[in-house]
Amino acid sequence: MTSSTANRPVAFYAPLKAPNYPTPSGDQKIAQHFWQCLQLCGWMPELASQLRSFSREGDLQHQKHLARLGKWQANKLTRRYLRLPEAQRPKCWFTYHLYHKAPDWLGPRVSRALSIPYVIAEASVAEKQRYGPWRHNFRATLAALHQADAVISLNPKDLPGIQPYCHAVDVSHYLPPFMAIPHKTVSPDRAFASN
Repeated sequence: MTSSTANRPVAFYAPLKAPNYPTPSGDQKIAQHFWQCLQLCGWMPELASQLRSFSREGDLQHQKHLARLGKWQANKLTRRYLRLPEAQRPKCWFTYHLYHKAPDWLGPRVSRALSIPYVIAEASVAEKQRYGPWRHNFRATLAALHQADAVISLNPKDLPGIQPYCHAVDVSHYLPPFMAIPHKTVSPDRAFASN
C-alpha cells in the first residue's frame, strides 16, 4: 500500500448481484475477489448500491422502470457523496459484470457528476441484442463502455465485442486467470515482484 492509495474510497457496484447477495453464485464470488483485490492494493471499496438491474425476461417496461430507479438512485448517491468531505468521497467507481441483462444505470452518472474514473470489470456485448428484447439495456451497456476509463476483461473472447465501443484503444485490458494468495504466506509486494 502506498501513501497515494491509502484510505482512498472506491464506490463498488455489481448490477447483476451485489457481493453480499443472499444466493451464492460464481459471479458473486468473482465480485468478492475483486473487492478483496482492491483492498490488497490499498483501496477501500464501499458498496455503492444493492440495486439489482437484472432483467430476466427482456420486458421493455421493466427495463425502463429499472432505468428510472437507477437514475433516481444515482442522483441520490451523488448528493450524498458531494456532502462528504473531499477525502471521504469515492476516488473511483468500479462496476463488476455489465451486460445487456444487467446494465449499470448508476456508475456512468455518478462518476461523471463527481469527475472520477469509471472502471468496468467483466463486460460483454451481444450484438444480436441491438434490436432484440433487451435493446434498451443494450444501448445503456454501450454508453457505459464508451464512458469507461478502463474495462477489465476476464475472458479474452469478450474483447472483440467490447473494444469497438471503448472511447480509446488503450481502455480495454485482459486480466488472465489468477489466484488469491493468503497474505500471511506471501506479502503482496513479494507476490507482485515474482511476476
